[in-house]
Amino acid sequence: MGEAYFLRGYNYLRLVQQYGSVVLKLTPSNSVERNFARSSEADCVASLVSDLEMAYELLPEEEFRGKGTFTKPLAAHMLAKALLFRNSERNSEWNTSFKNADLSRIITLADYVINERPLATDYRDLWNWTGVDSDAEMLPEILMAAQFNDDASTAGRFRNRTYCYFPAQYSNLPMMTRTVAGGLDFQRLRTTEYGLNVFDKENDSRFWKSFKTKYRVNRATANNEHGIENGDLGIIYIVNNEDDTRFDASVLGTGSYTYVDPATGKVVPNVYISYSNGEWVGQNWGNNRYVTLSKYEDGSRTAVKADGQRDGVLARTGETYLIKAEALVRQGNYQEAIDVINELRIRSEYSAGDDRAWHTDGSQAANGGLDEPYDAYTNRNSYYESLNIPETTAASSLQIGSYTNLPAVDEAILDEMGVTGEYERMLHFILNERSRELYGEFLRWEDLARTETLVLRAKAFNAEANGVKEHHALRPIPQSFIDGVLNENGSNLSEEQADALQNPGY
Repeated sequence: MGEAYFLRGYNYLRLVQQYGSVVLKLTPSNSVERNFARSSEADCVASLVSDLEMAYELLPEEEFRGKGTFTKPLAAHMLAKALLFRNSERNSEWNTSFKNADLSRIITLADYVINERPLATDYRDLWNWTGVDSDAEMLPEILMAAQFNDDASTAGRFRNRTYCYFPAQYSNLPMMTRTVAGGLDFQRLRTTEYGLNVFDKENDSRFWKSFKTKYRVNRATANNEHGIENGDLGIIYIVNNEDDTRFDASVLGTGSYTYVDPATGKVVPNVYISYSNGEWVGQNWGNNRYVTLSKYEDGSRTAVKADGQRDGVLARTGETYLIKAEALVRQGNYQEAIDVINELRIRSEYSAGDDRAWHTDGSQAANGGLDEPYDAYTNRNSYYESLNIPETTAASSLQIGSYTNLPAVDEAILDEMGVTGEYERMLHFILNERSRELYGEFLRWEDLARTETLVLRAKAFNAEANGVKEHHALRPIPQSFIDGVLNENGSNLSEEQADALQNPGY
């Protein structure tokens, strides 16, 4: 029964986050039903919280079926997340009476999860995927995952397709061609300027362990004038800072060979930089060129367009820390929230002896052998080329001393939005930290919608976000559902009744 309660509670949480008030159906149907009414959001949330409470009481602590088992720590995480949702700004018209009890309960639940399912030692471990059921998929930190494997009989229609959504286009660039290890470059989800600058790129290893910034030449032109060969550096994204003056003379990446690889002395055919003359120039690359999130790369595919086989992480302890920290912020315990964030940030710091230019992602699962020069994948990144600092193996620190003195990257973001009050500053700091820890993990819209910061943050950091409106904090109810609803007597809904079923603005 614990699994049944969890599934109902979890799926209603997803529905309410997306649509607001929905039909609350808690009893089975014995015949075809066409008459439905939306329950209040408060009633929907009360029901899903009750379900997750039951799941928390009934589910086992251990993964007795192996990875993928619904467990008590998973239920605790989702219950804490549901309570945080209830206490977010979106529900301010009706959530006041829940605040004190819910926030205290969140902290207790989070502490339980953190104790039972510790963080992976290195942030890289989460994404250092080497194949189906490899170590990255077995980490205690992973609380819930959509599971996939290489058994064709269980593949379904698409398996895991996320591997093709994030990669920037590289296959149409000079001396490059598409390969399994290089990635399927469908460029559906693009990294923004905010996405690059929310990180302290010198000290926060999460950036370099989440994104790939170099590709190797894998289709060298014969007898080319620069002596470029397969295996040489073919593409580099130089993720420099606004005050970098090295590239002020011209914007690179427009076809001319103007950048030399320091490691080989050879020109690099394709070069893209972030800043020139103190201005962001990423928009000059075109919509298909950007720094690629590499968390979902899957080199185990049997062909370039074959289906992915790696698990999709749906919940992990890294987020549990952030849920706890946000609950503390909502209590007004700002320094305690910083202390929790500091605990999370420890594993994102570089340790003494680390090679900061090392990169790995799931592309390494390719069967073709990554040592061969025809593969675009490389296990090097552009850390030093981007930051223009001397090589170092020293440890780094990301620790924050006080909530009144936030890191420079955060202060710049807060200034851009004009955020000043203590609570608002800390809430936005938590949202920044969620970006750093959970970038690309399909949580962002829900976070911005529930905190009523969607319009503010979208427009502050994206010149193309003018069309984002307040009503986009809810998704539209599918018209096919509305068209299928009948009155209790079997008659069709009037136009007014149908409109009342739809969310405002649609």
